[in-house]
Amino acid sequence: MTFFAELKRRNVLRAATFYAASAWLIVQVATQVFPFFGIDSWVVRWIVIAAAIGFPFAMLLAWFYEWTPQGIQRESEVHSDESVMRETSKKLDRWIIAVLALAVVLLLTNQFVLRKDAVAESGKNESTVPGKSIAVLPLVNLGSDPKDDYLGDGISEEVLNALSKLHGLKVIGRASSFQFRGRDVDAGKVGRALNVGSLLSGTVQRDGSNLRISVELIDTVTGAQLWSDRYDRAFGSLFALEDDISGAVSKALAVKLGDAAGQPLVAIATTSAHAHDLYLQARTLAEHSDEADLNQAVVLYNQAIAEDSNYAAAWAGLASAYAFLSDAYRAPIDLYPAMKSAAEKAVALDPNLADGHAFLGYALMADKHDFPASKIEAERAVALNPGSADAHMFLGLYRLQGEHNPAAARAESHIAEKLDPRNPWNLYTEMWAATAAGDSDGVLDLARRIHASDPGFFYLSDPMVYAYAVAGRWKDCIDRSVVAQKANGDQPDFAAAICHAHAGDSAQARRILAQLEIAARTRYVDGSDIAAIHAALGENNAAFAALDYAYRDRSQPLLNAWFLPWFTPLRDDPRFQALMDKIFATRKEAVAS
Repeated sequence: MTFFAELKRRNVLRAATFYAASAWLIVQVATQVFPFFGIDSWVVRWIVIAAAIGFPFAMLLAWFYEWTPQGIQRESEVHSDESVMRETSKKLDRWIIAVLALAVVLLLTNQFVLRKDAVAESGKNESTVPGKSIAVLPLVNLGSDPKDDYLGDGISEEVLNALSKLHGLKVIGRASSFQFRGRDVDAGKVGRALNVGSLLSGTVQRDGSNLRISVELIDTVTGAQLWSDRYDRAFGSLFALEDDISGAVSKALAVKLGDAAGQPLVAIATTSAHAHDLYLQARTLAEHSDEADLNQAVVLYNQAIAEDSNYAAAWAGLASAYAFLSDAYRAPIDLYPAMKSAAEKAVALDPNLADGHAFLGYALMADKHDFPASKIEAERAVALNPGSADAHMFLGLYRLQGEHNPAAARAESHIAEKLDPRNPWNLYTEMWAATAAGDSDGVLDLARRIHASDPGFFYLSDPMVYAYAVAGRWKDCIDRSVVAQKANGDQPDFAAAICHAHAGDSAQARRILAQLEIAARTRYVDGSDIAAIHAALGENNAAFAALDYAYRDRSQPLLNAWFLPWFTPLRDDPRFQALMDKIFATRKEAVAS
């Protein structure tokens, strides 16, 4: 008997046909159904690999074994009179026909239903996704030391910042892009989440002073690789490496360089490799919201400046760390002078550094209440880097607090949100603008988006508690505060106290007030929060005493007192108007300019 005839007799050919048809059907179902449930594409890849690996084993089983009424037995041990190979072949034929019928149904469904929907969705996506848009993901650290993770973050951010300066290219901000980490990131999923057409990702490996970096640019719609490369460079030439990557990406996306033509996209910010390394470490820590990491960032920025006192980006980074430490953890009056000095130094060293202008504008407004000067710096930051979400956020904050223009503030916030859609700070500043506009529904929607983006976000108050307080939904506010307080380590929430006071539970409001006053003995507590609780309790004299305390400390939220609803009981008091006149003495001059 020929080998082929023996394969046929033992039903190996039928088993191969059945296995192949079944595997194909399973893969097709996984490919079309898994994305609907948000299952990553790597799962499908492993199903394909498993099916390929299983094929030879299935064929060996079909060759050596036969299924009999007594169970599975070696083919050589089954007498010809007891063999049921013919019956098995008939069963296999019926199973093959059934699988092929299912395959036909799937093909028809895919052709006339799923593909039709996919084409429609693709057309929809093509019309909404910007043609030239990119998200830069943090490079994955392949080194043996996890302490080097900051390196991938830092390199990616500097490339991101360089690309954001190119007109005609939409670049998603760090806070949103860096939420997608890892080697198995689904480019299509990221593209849909951030509304971008391309994705830059890769790996970095450090060996002493040497770096090996691999990067690739992927089309998020088609999944096609647009460009890739690998670099082996010394750490001391990192700026040149980042410039090479930025230039290659701009070329692959056919972005017109305009004024940047012929100039490096990433300039050499410092000649000290050690200063650059310290800066990258500080940048990663500064993105965290906890006090310990922010304090350590300040230490590292100062060390970088000690290595190179002309490092403008390090001065701007120091100003940013001071800005985020103030109000939340430290009295602004203790930090604003240092923040202003650092920002001024950054601008003096590099007049084209947008971050320096943004933080200088913030310091001038929050500390000096110099609104005309703040306006110049905030607008200059956006002019220098219109692709910077942070620059638009700070300009929006100026429009709200310096000009009392909620509509203009929200317009800037919307730009910032498009550039960095998952950054809770953009949404939080718009919450203030929506409050000033009397849009309580908008405030609640923004609070929900913050919670979806960062459930642990907390600045003076839980966003949802704040939103319910603005809307006067006292019961919802109280219910939410119970959940939020547990999630935030039992941190007292001034907005919850306001809600308890308005709901008639003044005792609970006073308990929260007492908690804040006790906390103020060991850490900074914003006086405007204390004033708001006293106002809700009808204790106006105590409220104004706390407002004076907040003014001396240069409380940043005090600049919002003109619109926050919890200060409504104080607005008819001459002392309130006198305070507003003192804070906003230069506002009209700024608006007129």
